[in-house]
Amino acid sequence: MTRSSKRCFVLGAGFSKAVAGLPLTGELMSECLELYREFSGLGEDYSALANKGALLQGHLNHFKEQFPQDKHFEPSIREQYIGSGLEDDIELILSYIDLNLNSSVPIYLKGRKEPVNHDAPLQAERVKLNDFRGAIETYLFWVLARPKINKSLLNRFCKLLQTGDTVISFNYDIVLEQRLYELGAWTPWSGYGIGCKLPFYCQISSTNQVESKITTLKPHGSISWEMQSPPDNDPSKVELKLFHGNEPFFPGYVKNEEKLSYDLPKIELGWQNPQLVLPSWIKMFNLPVLLEIWSKAFDCLRRADEIVFIGYSLPAMDSGANLLFGCSGLNSRKRKVLLVDTVFNEQSADASSENLKNQLWNRYKDVTGNDSIELFPDVDAYLIANS
Repeated sequence: MTRSSKRCFVLGAGFSKAVAGLPLTGELMSECLELYREFSGLGEDYSALANKGALLQGHLNHFKEQFPQDKHFEPSIREQYIGSGLEDDIELILSYIDLNLNSSVPIYLKGRKEPVNHDAPLQAERVKLNDFRGAIETYLFWVLARPKINKSLLNRFCKLLQTGDTVISFNYDIVLEQRLYELGAWTPWSGYGIGCKLPFYCQISSTNQVESKITTLKPHGSISWEMQSPPDNDPSKVELKLFHGNEPFFPGYVKNEEKLSYDLPKIELGWQNPQLVLPSWIKMFNLPVLLEIWSKAFDCLRRADEIVFIGYSLPAMDSGANLLFGCSGLNSRKRKVLLVDTVFNEQSADASSENLKNQLWNRYKDVTGNDSIELFPDVDAYLIANS
């Protein structure tokens, strides 16, 4: 069924938590370390991943030990940091890494009284930080590629979607795309709203080159995308990653799938050149195709009659998202804006919960300029009210 009005859904980590049991941003690092412990006990086939996990654990231990000792830390800030839980905050860690990788400012994580010089020692530290970042990327992929699907909730949400709807997902996982593909409403070839190409070893039949009924825009990238390798690099397209180990992400999409599954390594390190904007406060939009996605998201929001935010915290540090939603005309009384988040659960009535409710409500009100947003406590409540 096609809607006469335009509808746009904005999905955050809370959506994937609800329909697939995937971790929220604040839970990612602990999930990565738990997965490392699992891989460490699985034998030789998983030794490469276990080694990558050991690298992650070692760099994280070093970070947690040395970061509070930075001589630029005010004593009061240091006291607040230690024991606050921020030691495992993936946004803080990646932000620190990205700041140092993209700056000529010396790095202060070696426990020295003076900063390292702007020469070989600094480059050596950058190599270590790149290794740290790469280990996080690898384990982030594996955590998000192993969802625990709530089939009933996911099916009900997919049933709600209609031809012409657009989903703006800030999630890297592909839980929604996989289910829409199974239902025949979406394909990787056309569903991402951008140019996509297949890896050189894959072919799809003409029957799979069809227009999707639903468009999923992913401003922060996807675990199903890869950087293209020269000489075929086209910055206007992403290369689809269609296999996770020897398992296809979208079964039946490519020719000779069984042979490809056999030929591909049983265990791989994730993806080598991800097209992701990792959960860092330093957003790197150096990929033209990502800028195209943001432009299309902006156009979608401006044209939509109804905008539904699900499990998206609208983080204050994400200046790009705040600009996107602040300039999309969501303050118009003619447009319906809905917000679905578990912080609005009435069963959570303690002072801390009330504070979280007020913070999220005020953040949305301030960014969108809309004080008439309709609130729902969870995905189930929204689906009941709108099915």
